[in-house]
Amino acid sequence: MAKTVDLARVEQDARARFTELRTAAPDGQAEEHDARYADILRRARLIAASDGLADAVAAHLVGKGIEVRTDQVRVDPAENDHQVIALACTVGGAPAVLPLHPGATTLRLYPAGTDIVLAQPPLVTVDLPADARAGDHWVGAAAIADALEPHLR
Repeated sequence: MAKTVDLARVEQDARARFTELRTAAPDGQAEEHDARYADILRRARLIAASDGLADAVAAHLVGKGIEVRTDQVRVDPAENDHQVIALACTVGGAPAVLPLHPGATTLRLYPAGTDIVLAQPPLVTVDLPADARAGDHWVGAAAIADALEPHLR
């Protein structure tokens, strides 16, 4: 059974989590334990934001008749070392994964596999237009889906 997604709500929640990432961490007087906790919290918020973004992008693509599903956490080494939720899809008949790093304007579709860190070269790289990024650095699910559509057909 297909998952029903309230696109506006899912993306709004993901965007709120993304905005929280830009909130100041505890002051410089924090102990090392507090700094580690802040880093863990930031990484968890990033995964949560990317999860909501992945659900919204997937819903847009499914609405366009493209078969995709949310995958597991992945690391796009071209972006940074942070884990984000990826989409599983097909590119040119080959299984692929797309790590969705909130705020990114370059999307990389990698060959599918079991590794969390994607080590192979991307199958496709998609650059979104500069105006796709909002003032708060958010890149909307509709813009991502529109940019991906020709590569996933």
